Amino acid sequence: MSEGEQELDIGQRRLEASAGVPFKQAVIVFFVFYLMAAVLNGRAMYETASRREYGPVRTAWTVATVPLHWVATRTGADRLRLLLEPLLEDEP
Repeated sequence: MSEGEQELDIGQRRLEASAGVPFKQAVIVFFVFYLMAAVLNGRAMYETASRREYGPVRTAWTVATVPLHWVATRTGADRLRLLLEPLLEDEP
């Protein structure tokens, strides 16, 4: 390499090649993924919270999962999870 040339770092090379995903788009996809996971598991999360020992922790978890339970049962997302659950179990 000559004195006038400078080696570009990986970030600059990716920028020039238009490779990668913009940060804003990655954050949106990340948020949507976890929101969908929470909705699909809303019923199970609520049932697990309602089986905890009575006290402030149980109350907090139950209150936090009520909206997820409501959305999961109203949209039918909980039924999709119930259909897939037997297929994903690790039992022989």
